[in-house]
Amino acid sequence: MEDRTLNLECHESVAGVPRRARARLQLAVSTALIAMAAMPGPAPAQQPGSVEGAAERVDDRVDAIDRYIEAYVSDDSLQAQYVQELRIEGFGPVEARGGFFYNETRDLIAVVDGLLDIGDQAARRRIEVKVGTRLYGAFLNAENEDTFAVGFGGEAAFFFTYDQRSSIQLTAFYAPDILTFGIANNVQDVSLRLQTRIREATDIYIGYRSLEIQTTLGDREVDDNLHIGFRRNF
Repeated sequence: MEDRTLNLECHESVAGVPRRARARLQLAVSTALIAMAAMPGPAPAQQPGSVEGAAERVDDRVDAIDRYIEAYVSDDSLQAQYVQELRIEGFGPVEARGGFFYNETRDLIAVVDGLLDIGDQAARRRIEVKVGTRLYGAFLNAENEDTFAVGFGGEAAFFFTYDQRSSIQLTAFYAPDILTFGIANNVQDVSLRLQTRIREATDIYIGYRSLEIQTTLGDREVDDNLHIGFRRNF
């Protein structure tokens, strides 16, 4: 009796193997086909409307022209900046700057510029004009107060020779009361510098800066000194 039962179970097991095998084979084939379909093939050309294509087009339209650092020091203050020059297709040369200013009364000011070159696009010229905005984020130590301002202005440089080795440059920015926040009412920032190249990629300059912040407690001459500085391209 036991032998017969065992034979029946073996027969049912053998009879069921082909069905289970076929099912497993079909499942394996289906899984393989799905995996093959999901595998990355050769990268197709970017379509004009794709996100990747748009990013590539933006990269193609923006070229880094130059970058440099500059710093100056006077008897009462110092400033350092990093500058990146870009050329944007259809827009022209743009200059972005970021740095800080510090003086002997321990006023600390972060300065960020965005300037657009509005001169002609000639590579060699005697006059260069840029306009844009300057952002000030200041901690005034004497008042123990913070202030923030958005200024508008620009700079004009006259080169004495076409090789642009020596120049005189005037910079002016003004932040009106409506765009000045915190303890300050407005910001007036004017500087003049005489610059010359002493070696490849290195310039030195001497200048004067008047940086005045009018506050609710009175006028503050944050900087009002002659200074000497350098500029290094890399």
